[in-house]
Amino acid sequence: MSEEFNEVQAIKAVFSTREGEKLLEYWDDIFNQRLSYHPQNTPEQTAHLEGHRAFYLAITQAMRADK
Repeated sequence: MSEEFNEVQAIKAVFSTREGEKLLEYWDDIFNQRLSYHPQNTPEQTAHLEGHRAFYLAITQAMRADK
């Protein structure tokens, strides 16, 4: 009865929709194309922004996975 959870399949199911594609485009603009470092930011703020980028990149990497 219990199915094994497949994270990559779940990510592909969610982000393969038109709305999911739009969200990934938006996230690309705000998390991937903008710089994480700004001279006025604290190191913690920069790390927080890099965490956003890492989250976005993990999703896009899963979307490109063959399995």
